[in-house]
Amino acid sequence: MKKIASMLSMLLILISANAQTLRGDVNGDGKINSTDALLILQSATGVVNLTDNQKKLADVNGDGKVNAVDLTLVRKYLANFPGTGIGE
Repeated sequence: MKKIASMLSMLLILISANAQTLRGDVNGDGKINSTDALLILQSATGVVNLTDNQKKLADVNGDGKVNAVDLTLVRKYLANFPGTGIGE
């Protein structure tokens, strides 16, 4: 029984870690959606300040900046355009 509980705990940790590293999932809910796009827009325009981890997730193209390019990639992903680099 202890082994099963230990294995389940490890599985939950791995699932949680993976959800936090999904590029574009700025709010960390395990999905990329319009909420994430809004956070990227608000960050790019200076309306909100993201945490360091959120900035890393919002920087979809990996250029070290959160800007309109990242927003465009997330919007294209949401519209099912290929080649966004998200989830591929």
